[in-house]
Amino acid sequence: MNQLLPRWKIRRELKRLAVQAQSIPAAIYEPFLQKNYDKNFLKNVTLHKGDLENGKRIAIFLIFQIRSVEKSILITLAHLTDSGYSPVIVSNTSLSNVDKLELAKHSILIIERPNFGYDFGGYRDAIKIISENNFLYDELLFVNDSVWFPLIKDSDMLEQMHITSASYVGTHVLGDIHLSEKKRGFFPSYCFLIKSPLCKSKAFINYWSEYRLSSNKELTKRRGERQLSHVMLDNSGASTALLTKERYNNIVNDLSREELQYAVQDFVPEKKRDEEKKRSLLTKKFSPHWEEDAKFMLIHGTNSWTYTWASPVLSLTKLKFPMIKKKKDRLFEASRSNIVKAYEEGRLPNLDLTIFSEISKTVEKKI
Repeated sequence: MNQLLPRWKIRRELKRLAVQAQSIPAAIYEPFLQKNYDKNFLKNVTLHKGDLENGKRIAIFLIFQIRSVEKSILITLAHLTDSGYSPVIVSNTSLSNVDKLELAKHSILIIERPNFGYDFGGYRDAIKIISENNFLYDELLFVNDSVWFPLIKDSDMLEQMHITSASYVGTHVLGDIHLSEKKRGFFPSYCFLIKSPLCKSKAFINYWSEYRLSSNKELTKRRGERQLSHVMLDNSGASTALLTKERYNNIVNDLSREELQYAVQDFVPEKKRDEEKKRSLLTKKFSPHWEEDAKFMLIHGTNSWTYTWASPVLSLTKLKFPMIKKKKDRLFEASRSNIVKAYEEGRLPNLDLTIFSEISKTVEKKI
């Protein structure tokens, strides 16, 4: 007997289809908007010199802080500079004078621009400005504030990205990068690193000079996140992601029974069958084959739903992945709620408390 899809999933799919439908007319009229935007580029963007010097490892940090800038943004900036990066801040909304003064302490340049093109619109404008102003660089780190980062104090993720020999480095892979074009996997756009010579290559320069801005999320994902990743993968020579599904699977298989019990408790299932399986595992902890069934759920329940968000506590403690999404979605809200619960139980002692406080407030609002 076929089970009906849950209402939240139906709403999500209808919203996704609506965005896809809107992409058709957007593909027609937005080139004219971009032509006008670029014609008046110097009027559309405002530049403010930061207090720091360029150390040739530039971090393009895209923020969209509608009200005042959150304290977590300053923590991210401090972490970027502590990790050897010179931040170029791109704000997709106007900033108060107070915020600009504070942000200048942590950056070499602040760019204010309208929110045309989402994160990739901001990334493109930053590349354009960096190039036209002859900024020197050997690395370009792209980060945006759709994630809280670094949630773990003393995170060395950026150092690990820097020291690898690959010229294109992502946090993890979404999908399979070896499949054909439409189904091909990619590196997520909220944090990735491009090193020399790739960041100075014709492929990189041409991608950004030809990039078509869009305020349609589906088009931005397609032309931005996916296409850039594919171009970089094809031209990098060597690319890598710090985290892999195989590594996650190995960690799950090596968990002790106590760790496995917590992993099941913290798991955020995407599919109804996994919700039912989780409930069964939590109520029948001494049943035969419990460990085998628990590992099966954790491994197979993350084949289509990203393991870093499905197992948020395990990702923080075992994978040392210092990020969590801010997205307002049932599954991501559950991930954040489970992080708060684990902290309250004393299982996450090494969190940045300022960032944790912001996460905790979003969870409290949902209760």
